[in-house]
Amino acid sequence: MSADVLLTVLTPDRRYLSVGVGWRRPDGFRVRFWFRPGAGRVGVFLPAGMTGALPSRVEVHLRGEPIGSGAFVESLRGVMLTVDAHPADGWCDLVIPANAALRSVSPRPRRNVA
Repeated sequence: MSADVLLTVLTPDRRYLSVGVGWRRPDGFRVRFWFRPGAGRVGVFLPAGMTGALPSRVEVHLRGEPIGSGAFVESLRGVMLTVDAHPADGWCDLVIPANAALRSVSPRPRRNVA
């Protein structure tokens, strides 16, 4: 089963590090972190080359309890999460609030590299 979303963090040397994946559910996404970056910001993006939609807002839940939240960032074409802590077992849920809109996301045009 392929992932519906990818989870990344920005490293100190300004590179993106993949830290997990997620799968769509009726109320949002079920995500699995394979690397726990600790408290901080995590990006949620569609896989490269994919077209789809991401929510304007999400709540991060661990076993039904909120541990963070996130919002769509137009310039990044992804959702930036702020979390207090990451789950020890790696699993948590991104719940889309009932009044959150979906934002269309399409692949960036490829840059010509000479």
